Amino acid sequence: VQVVKHEFHRDQAARQHARRIVKVARRGSIVDRNGAILAHSAPGRSVWADPEAMDDPGAVAKALGKALNLDPAGIVALHRKLAVRGRRFVWIRRHVKPTQADAVMALGLPGVDLRAEHKRYWPHKELAGQLLGMANRDGQGIAGLEKTWEDELSGRSLVLQGYRDARGGLILSGADVAPVVSGNTLVLTLDAQVQHWLETELELARREYDAKTSLGLVLDPRTGDILAMSATPGFNPNAGGRDLEHQR
Repeated sequence: VQVVKHEFHRDQAARQHARRIVKVARRGSIVDRNGAILAHSAPGRSVWADPEAMDDPGAVAKALGKALNLDPAGIVALHRKLAVRGRRFVWIRRHVKPTQADAVMALGLPGVDLRAEHKRYWPHKELAGQLLGMANRDGQGIAGLEKTWEDELSGRSLVLQGYRDARGGLILSGADVAPVVSGNTLVLTLDAQVQHWLETELELARREYDAKTSLGLVLDPRTGDILAMSATPGFNPNAGGRDLEHQR
């Protein structure tokens, strides 16, 4: 054990006890020229689990199913996920409601915990959706300005190296990188009101002439600033991949 299989058991122990904790920085907002918020990130919580810390995955799945309002099929799928051994981290549900997060924590289930995350919102829905693009559930820009300015918007996360003790408690050993730095705010030359007028007129024109799409651009003749830019049909980033085809 100590000599012949030393490396094997050392690696096994590291996988079981070592933990890399990441505290994700809050993503910067996107605003128009007047400070109107076009995209922002709100704090929330997500449920995750450590299947190796559970003696009865079935009972845990049933309890979580009730707290998260899962249907029978969802509970069965969750049971299968928790029953897979050798995995120390699985997502149960991302960005749950506050009441659901509280209900999960009240259960006190072994191997189940919450992680603080930020969820991206676009409060004006379709307004400038084609231009703004979208970010995925991990808060990474994957289209439009969200992707183009990813480095500036994403900020810098905090990485902590820690270990689990015999009871599963976390022991932190310090930070590997600089402290959390929130993302920068991206200020556009767009005017949200002008953008709204442009999108309204473009949609009316598209319907009137039975066109597949319509394009429009409004510039400030004195400075060349882009006050509005749009293409129809619209795209709602909050809908995720369901509306992504419109942007393409």
